[in-house]
Amino acid sequence: MSTLEVNFTRWWVATVPVLSLAMVCVTGCHDDPIRVYDAPRHAADGGSLTSSSNAVPSSAVPAEPTDRMLAAVVPHEGTAWFFKVTGPIGAMEGHASEFREFVESLKFGEGGSDAVPTWSLPEAWNNVPNTSSMREATIAVGDHSPPLDLSVTRLAIGGDSYAAYLLMNVNRWRNQMSLPPLDAEGLKRETTVIDLSGDEATLVDLLGVFDQGMRPPFAGGMSGAASGALPDGHPPIGPVAPPSSGAPTTTTPRDGAKLPFVYEMPEPWRKATNITMSVLTLEVVDGSQRIVITVTPAGGDLRGNIDRWRGQIGLADATDEQWKSSTEPISLQNSVIGTYVRLDNPAAEPSPQSIHGAIVSHSGATWFIKLKGDLDLATRESDNFKRFVSSMSFQ
Repeated sequence: MSTLEVNFTRWWVATVPVLSLAMVCVTGCHDDPIRVYDAPRHAADGGSLTSSSNAVPSSAVPAEPTDRMLAAVVPHEGTAWFFKVTGPIGAMEGHASEFREFVESLKFGEGGSDAVPTWSLPEAWNNVPNTSSMREATIAVGDHSPPLDLSVTRLAIGGDSYAAYLLMNVNRWRNQMSLPPLDAEGLKRETTVIDLSGDEATLVDLLGVFDQGMRPPFAGGMSGAASGALPDGHPPIGPVAPPSSGAPTTTTPRDGAKLPFVYEMPEPWRKATNITMSVLTLEVVDGSQRIVITVTPAGGDLRGNIDRWRGQIGLADATDEQWKSSTEPISLQNSVIGTYVRLDNPAAEPSPQSIHGAIVSHSGATWFIKLKGDLDLATRESDNFKRFVSSMSFQ
C-alpha cells in the first residue's frame, strides 16, 4: 500500500466516528426527538421518562410505531392512582417533560386511602368533563384535534404484592400498545421511579401501535366481579385466525410478539385473534359449540379470581367446602406449580357452561390460563387443556 493510501486510511478511521457523532447531533438533538425504534424507551423533551439503556430486541416490537403512551402509577395508602395519556407520536411531541412535571407536582392530603391528590397543570393543559364514570378526572393535554385526554383513575391495590400488581398493569398497557409483556427484571429496566415527598411514582413511556380496545386498570382481588360480566368495554372474541399446527411456539397472533413462555398446542385447537387483555388466544369449534382458551397476566388473590370465574358462568361465590374441593395443583415445565380449577354450570343460560382454569405465578407475575365455553365441548377438551398447561415453559 502506498504512503498516500496509508495516510488516507488513517484519516478515514479517525474521522468517521466524529462525522457519525455530528450526524447524531444534527438529527437527534432537538425537542422531543423521534428515533429509529428499537426499544420502548427513548429520549423525550431533552430528557427521558425511563432511563434504562437495555434495549428490547427490535424483532419483538412493531417495526413502525405510530403511537406513544405516557403513564404513571402512584400507590398511596392501599390505593393505586393511574395517570395516562396516549396519542399519535406527532401529537405527543413535546409533552413528555410536561407529563413528568405534572406527576412530580402530585400531593396527597389527609384521608388515608380516601385522600385525593392535587396537582399543578402545565401551560395549555385544562381540566375537562369526565368521559367515563370510571375516571376521577380528565385533563386535556395541549390544544389538539382530536384532543389528547389524560385519564385519572384509582383502584384498591389487590393481592399480596404491589410489585406483581404494578407489573400486571404495566403489561396491560404494553399489550394495548402491541408490545410484548415484561418480567420483573424487565419492569425495572423499562420504568423509572421518582420520589413524591413520601410517595413514589412509576413512570412508563411506550412507543407502539395502540389498540383501541382500552381497558381500565385491573383491580386485584376482584371478588366483587362475581356477577360474571367482563370489565366495562371488554371486546368480543375476534374472528378466527387460520388453523395452526401443534408444534411448540413462542409467538402470538399479533405482530409476532415474543411470549415469555413456550407451549404445545393440541389438535384440533387453533389460534384466534387476541382479545385485548390476553397475550394468547386459542379456540376449538365443533358445530355450534365453541370454547376459548386465553392466557392473561393479571393480579389479585386466588380465591377472589376463582369466584370471579364462577360468576362468569352464573355460579355464586364458593363456600369454604366448595373452595377446598374445587382446586388441585398442576405441574408445568421447570418445576413450576400452578393451581387448577374446574367449574361447571349445567343450568347456565342459554346453554350449559364450563370454565377450566390454571393460575400460575412466575418471576413476580401471575398468569391466568383459562378455557371457557360450552360444557360438553369443554369436558371433551379437558385432558387437552391439562396437557396444554403442563407443556408451558416460562423463559
